[in-house]
Amino acid sequence: SKFWGALQAAAKKLGMVPNGVVKVNIQELTLFDFFPLNDSLLHSGEVLDTHGNMKQLGNNIINVWNTQDLKHAVYMATNMENEYCLDSVYIKVSGKDDNRMYALYIPNVAKKEDADKLIAVLKQDGFSLCR
Repeated sequence: SKFWGALQAAAKKLGMVPNGVVKVNIQELTLFDFFPLNDSLLHSGEVLDTHGNMKQLGNNIINVWNTQDLKHAVYMATNMENEYCLDSVYIKVSGKDDNRMYALYIPNVAKKEDADKLIAVLKQDGFSLCR
């Protein structure tokens, strides 16, 4: 199932494979709790970068992940930029009210070979629906 695949990927990333036990430090991410972050000004179809600038998806994009939580989308996008040394990760807004979704995209992947390599790494790290 998806859950066990994600759990296994997380275990590999934490270094739990093959021994099964590692020490970890869990830190609650609360930075956005100090700012009024809501999507009342966002409209379905809009695309933003992690700095809040409006963008266009264009061609040569990788669809990485979806969530219904704006804060989670922003955390994941900024974390992915840092962890994978990406120039940018875009967040696309769709739907409204209780049906709001945020999709993360990696834009401007010029070469198919580069996209295929990055997709393989992302899938190995638990982004199983990446395409």
